[in-house]
Amino acid sequence: MKFSSAFEAYARRLLYPLIRLITGNKTVAVPLPYQKFRRILVIRYDRLGDMVVTTPVLSFLQRICPNADIDVVTSHRNDALLAADTRVHQRWQLDGTQPPLAILRSARRLARTMRQEKVTEYDLVVCLVFHKTTLAGVVARMLGGRSAITLTLGHSVRQEQYAALFSVLAPFESDGSCSMAELQLKIFSYAFGVAYMPEDMQYHISVGQQHQNYAESIVKQLPDAPLILLNLSAGKTECRWTLEDNQRLVAMIMDEYPDVHILIASMTSEASWADTLHRAHPQRTTLLATTQDVLDFCAVVARVSAVITPDTSVVHIAQAYGKPMVALYSGIYYCTEWAPIHSKAIAVVSPLDTPTSAIDAGSVHKAVRSMLSANLS
Repeated sequence: MKFSSAFEAYARRLLYPLIRLITGNKTVAVPLPYQKFRRILVIRYDRLGDMVVTTPVLSFLQRICPNADIDVVTSHRNDALLAADTRVHQRWQLDGTQPPLAILRSARRLARTMRQEKVTEYDLVVCLVFHKTTLAGVVARMLGGRSAITLTLGHSVRQEQYAALFSVLAPFESDGSCSMAELQLKIFSYAFGVAYMPEDMQYHISVGQQHQNYAESIVKQLPDAPLILLNLSAGKTECRWTLEDNQRLVAMIMDEYPDVHILIASMTSEASWADTLHRAHPQRTTLLATTQDVLDFCAVVARVSAVITPDTSVVHIAQAYGKPMVALYSGIYYCTEWAPIHSKAIAVVSPLDTPTSAIDAGSVHKAVRSMLSANLS
């Protein structure tokens, strides 16, 4: 054994027991006594789409632990999604985009705020942040209190490391073998000893009356026709489709479906694209104004007939409302963990290791035709 490897192994034998001692962490046998839980904290301080695919967990917890308050640690990117959600007792924000030390400092401030508001101990803290999970485990310990049971996904390589921070490690891998919604439910099913049902994987987004009014004000100005939401924006450059291909697709849809109206959505970065498409078909398209409230957008998605979008949170929002959908994916990132999971969705994926821009408009048009013939006939 090399000296560096021997030293690392020796350091681990000293470090992990020390972490256990400091945090008070103890391994807990499953199934957990979930019937006794009165306060549960779910940690999801990452992106908007991550929170959407976690909404089945909130329903599962509400069903299995009806007497427990469910709190959620959100981020500035996904907090608004839960603003009208009655399943959530309290939301706590933590910026997960910061460097690790800044996250820990923020977590320490948050823990102090929670103590000031008399929130001092949780029965269960569930970490569903699977990127930099060690850091998230420290956050879970800081926020949950010494007596809290901490739960997360296991790891074949870092099992010993995670075991120093978490009371229960669910024996599954984030390997793309199932959807993220199902993977999260598997964690709870293992920990509680309660089987989840296929219907438990249904996403759910709560919107308020003001958001429904916003959507109504948009839709009532549009023709009484099948309405397709075309989203132009993606979170990553490699996941963007091109303006030229969007132009070709819109032209094909206009030629084949004379009754369809297209509602064009985009972020500021693609606003000029949206304007170009609208000016080419001013009577058959409408620009959806950018809103600062994600629930306004969600309420609009609930009103459309179908959705076409590259890989971004719009996929999961459309999934929540069961919308027929064509979703465009890059072969660089495509993984079944993040693919749409209902039968009305069609995923069009570029060749392996190529960006979404490698998908030709004809392939997407074929998928749109299949989607519309199956759902709008």
